Amino acid sequence: MENGDGWKEDSDKIYLDKFLEDPKVDLNKDYWKGYFIHLLTDYYFARVYFVKEIIDAKNNNDTFYHDYDCINEELINKYHVKVLDEIKKYLSCVNDEPRYLKINKVINFIETMSNLNLEEEVNLINSGEWRK
Repeated sequence: MENGDGWKEDSDKIYLDKFLEDPKVDLNKDYWKGYFIHLLTDYYFARVYFVKEIIDAKNNNDTFYHDYDCINEELINKYHVKVLDEIKKYLSCVNDEPRYLKINKVINFIETMSNLNLEEEVNLINSGEWRK
């Protein structure tokens, strides 16, 4: 479990309800709001949007790292991301086709996630209507 808090056991199990119930979590603070967005994004990525791609990669004993390298440059250019000098050495951009992640689907995912209403997501989770 992540930090012993019980919010996330692995990429397939994210317990947003437990995260929201944790007394130290305060979504009025940017740190916790950012953490919530991160967990929410992980959940939607692995359990909603890219389920087939994850299964395909696992069946091939593969990961998405090559795909990330293939789409990094296009995403950086599209969203005008300023890559800090401190992380440039960790960034890889290759001119190749991704194996699993298609750029249009990734862009759709980014656009959808950036337009989520966090208050509505919290209400869904707290009401028990959340997908588990």
